[in-house]
Amino acid sequence: MPESQGLGRNSEGTYNGEKQNSPVSQLFRGVTFKGDTYKGTLIFGNVKGEQEIKAVGSIEGGAPIALRQDAVLGLNFGAQLSTGYAINQLLSRAPAGKKSVIFRRGPFVQQLKTEEFRLPRGSFVIGDDQLSGCGNFTYQDTIDQSGWNIKAKVKIGDVQLDEQTISFSFDKTFTVPTEHIDKFKGKTEETLPEFSIEFNNKQFALNKENLQDYRDVRHEVLTVLVEEENRDSFLLGKNFLKDYCIALRAKDDALTKFEVGLAPFEKLNSDQKWSSYDKGKSSKHEYSGETPLLDLKFKKDVPDESASKAILTLAETQTFALETGCAAKDTCTKYQHDNVYDPKKYSGVDDNTPFEVKYKDSTLKGKTYNTTFIAGNFEGMLHVSTVSEITGDPVDLSADAVLGLAFTETSTFAMTTFLNKAPSDKKNIIVRRGPFVQKLKDQEIKEAKGTIFIGEYTKGVAGCGDFVWRDTISKEGWTIKADVKIEGMDTLKDQKIAFSFDELFTVPEAQFALFKDKLESELPDITIIFDDADKFVLSKQNLKSFDDDKHEKLSLLVRGETRDSFLLGRNFLSDFCIAFSADNKLSTFQIGLAPITRLDSDSKWIKYDDGKGEDDGNGEDGGKGGKDKDKDKDGKGAFTASSSLALQVFCALATAFIARLAQ
Repeated sequence: MPESQGLGRNSEGTYNGEKQNSPVSQLFRGVTFKGDTYKGTLIFGNVKGEQEIKAVGSIEGGAPIALRQDAVLGLNFGAQLSTGYAINQLLSRAPAGKKSVIFRRGPFVQQLKTEEFRLPRGSFVIGDDQLSGCGNFTYQDTIDQSGWNIKAKVKIGDVQLDEQTISFSFDKTFTVPTEHIDKFKGKTEETLPEFSIEFNNKQFALNKENLQDYRDVRHEVLTVLVEEENRDSFLLGKNFLKDYCIALRAKDDALTKFEVGLAPFEKLNSDQKWSSYDKGKSSKHEYSGETPLLDLKFKKDVPDESASKAILTLAETQTFALETGCAAKDTCTKYQHDNVYDPKKYSGVDDNTPFEVKYKDSTLKGKTYNTTFIAGNFEGMLHVSTVSEITGDPVDLSADAVLGLAFTETSTFAMTTFLNKAPSDKKNIIVRRGPFVQKLKDQEIKEAKGTIFIGEYTKGVAGCGDFVWRDTISKEGWTIKADVKIEGMDTLKDQKIAFSFDELFTVPEAQFALFKDKLESELPDITIIFDDADKFVLSKQNLKSFDDDKHEKLSLLVRGETRDSFLLGRNFLSDFCIAFSADNKLSTFQIGLAPITRLDSDSKWIKYDDGKGEDDGNGEDGGKGGKDKDKDKDGKGAFTASSSLALQVFCALATAFIARLAQ
């Protein structure tokens, strides 16, 4: 209890305080607070009446300190009780014979290996000699003119120290003189020493568990909760008072002599409980369409068919849901939306925070609500931005919500929500999107579908090979550096690579000439190269489509833009799984690519109906590209095409040969 003064934040004019000609200059936690003295009504504890109040409004000599409360009531005192303003006010008003104050602070915020305590809560009583949850007190006289300090025996392991000065603190950590820190520093659970104090033939032990904290993400690395200071006393702080109530009692009603008492902590049903760690949650989601979709619910009992559909996009940082004002077609979007957010239906609490976002050349506006949010691996209350009106033309958005995964300096709403909830060492978002909708000359992929994995290990993901990783570019989200080889030209070194689930392969304008107006036979393969070793091929087949009725006119599936990066879109990711991985602190990020391994459930190539009979729907598997070194290993892509061609040639020759024999 090092503070003896009372401080409050300056709010002149609010409480009609009468300013006194008495400036305040108070040192608190290494910072000098400046202000003025006011006379006005003051109510705290058993104190109520007109008092002088020290109110501060500025600091000097240091940075702002972490102080959430609006006032400080210092309970310490010196040679006379009157030097401690707050404690003097409290005890002088207590009943005769009960000039005391008792505190029961209980557990502090602490993380152990398997559980944690997060919500400390205590109680105190003024003018009574008992407090619920406290056992019988043992008292010791305070040291004259030194507030709450007492003398006691100290035992550290096998070492006993007589007549030691003992101080107390509600919030500081157990602190020892520097000469004794080696008895605690660098110790393990097993080698931490026993510590206790003794007075009036009563021993008070500091539980060794109270000296331990496992604050790393895996809760495996011990932090010893002992501090050192160049001091001549032992400070028994929050990790000692976790197990003991403490009292200050006047020995006379004149408040001239005092004693400090300690009592064992007795548990109450109302005490906050320890909780096991949330080990995180993984989830898997299948979707249909070119863009990854998640079901989004704002209430637990909403059936799946009534869930909002939310797109995952790498093009946006913002996350928002359409509200009732955007449900009708051509209001906010070009589509009808039947499952929008309804704040009345879902009991949303308005945060009084307007929301506005630029989206596809229009401005979407709305509010933010504190509401139930269920999507991916997350279920809980969140502050969710909603859209109810638009400035500009209705946007092309068929989904009911947008979950933006892009980010710059910090992770955004969706990234933080999903990755924080993912288990330790599984802070991953994996998307296996599979074949995209495409028409070739003799066959087509009619539907796109894929799978999203959140909080899963990247090794052994169904339909994905082994991932190869690259660090992301700092503050640029889902971007990496890699070499780019375009068939027919020199390798472009150290290029910026971005990704999109739904856009087409896009190149800077300088490289677009290699694709523009090319014949089908002239289209190049594109290879993305990691460290001259791992190669990921965007097959030239993925660059073309024949969308006319006769499937004869080439449509180029490559775009050129004024940009400084290559965008690997749906025609690249049709052959590769992509994973975004973070460390457990969400401070460093990597992107991984893995060749897709075909599944029976994948969309299949379907040959066009040529009028000679119905297609059985069992066309060749989708997917044409692949990891370059894997093509040599199993040769599936090359074998399918060359075998098909060889079979056609063989059949033609056989037919001609039989025809000649018939002649």
